Amino acid sequence: MNPALTSFSKTILLLFFTYTTMALSFAALSFTTVLGYSSGSDLITALSLVTLIVLIFLFYFFYTNTKKYVFQNAAHTALLIEKDLKSLTPDTKAEELLSTALSIPYLPPKLSRFSFLNRIYGIFLWQPFHMLIEQLLIKAIEHLITQIKLLPTNLHYHAALANLYVTLSNHYTKPLSNQKNLFLLPSMRKELEQKSRIASNRAIEELSILRSFAPNELWVHDQLAISYRELSLPQKEIEEHETILTLNPEDYNALLRLGILYFSQGEIAKGLEIYERLNDVQPLLAETLINHYGSYNP
Repeated sequence: MNPALTSFSKTILLLFFTYTTMALSFAALSFTTVLGYSSGSDLITALSLVTLIVLIFLFYFFYTNTKKYVFQNAAHTALLIEKDLKSLTPDTKAEELLSTALSIPYLPPKLSRFSFLNRIYGIFLWQPFHMLIEQLLIKAIEHLITQIKLLPTNLHYHAALANLYVTLSNHYTKPLSNQKNLFLLPSMRKELEQKSRIASNRAIEELSILRSFAPNELWVHDQLAISYRELSLPQKEIEEHETILTLNPEDYNALLRLGILYFSQGEIAKGLEIYERLNDVQPLLAETLINHYGSYNP
């Protein structure tokens, strides 16, 4: 494991144990306070109340400053990892940063040799590692933007930047669908959704540049369709799949997706036309498509 990542993991683990200890102390003192009242021991009750109040203030202080502290720590760790990379050019460094980010799961497996502890850590400690991956992806984007400023019309760099924005958008949406993240507050959910939308919009901007320079490239329209799907813009996604089929009429997966979209948007006749086309050449895909019949929900 990278030394910077190891240090980051140890810091986060120490923070976790600090919170756990404070929570246990809070529970113990609360129990002692109640027990003191029931037994009539005024001294125990008074000491417990004072200690409990101090603990509450400490817990509040830690809680209000934790997110800022973790974010700063993640940014610093990303900077150390970036400096560790030996790339000579911004584009190759961006590729290495992307590779490093994708190689880090939300919870590095070496935090504990016991699997059940790792599962517990995974519930509580996903956010710091999510922040770290976010910082690495942002740094990769910054490196590519530097390269594009030097070569503004290089399609390779625009394609790579679009891919990074799509990856960043997916990174923001991943916690929203992860059932393990039990402590995803509404404010955090809203923030992730907003960040995902911004990243998807920027991906679409980059792909639009590619489309203007290479209007007949299938992968450009495919990536645009994916981005529109993430932005919940079905009509735009339909347009891209129609373009894909104009360029390649035998792309049956695109045809299936288009049929599903027609059914979901209430364009039933068009959906059935696609079903007939698929049924002649790909009966299994046609069966998959017809299962979406009736999915329109105005």
